[in-house]
Amino acid sequence: MNTFRSLSLAVAAAALAACASSPQQENDPAFGSSVRNMISAQVHNPAAVSRPGDSAPDGIDGERAASVLKTYRSDVDKPARAQEGVTVRVND
Repeated sequence: MNTFRSLSLAVAAAALAACASSPQQENDPAFGSSVRNMISAQVHNPAAVSRPGDSAPDGIDGERAASVLKTYRSDVDKPARAQEGVTVRVND
């Protein structure tokens, strides 16, 4: 019984130690910089983020944009298909 109690205490201590946060990540000034760099690299015109224009963006007309949105809203989201059953066969 004493061995079981000691083993349980050791497992509990190891579990608590695994959940502890690392102070190095919290205090690191560069933490998250890779994500910020990736987001900024995906912006086509960084100046437009802080000073957006009044006109529509070039390259797409209103009718096409409306058609794209209509198609996206009606065809992309199909929650019923996600709920269909899946059959998995395992052969020995």
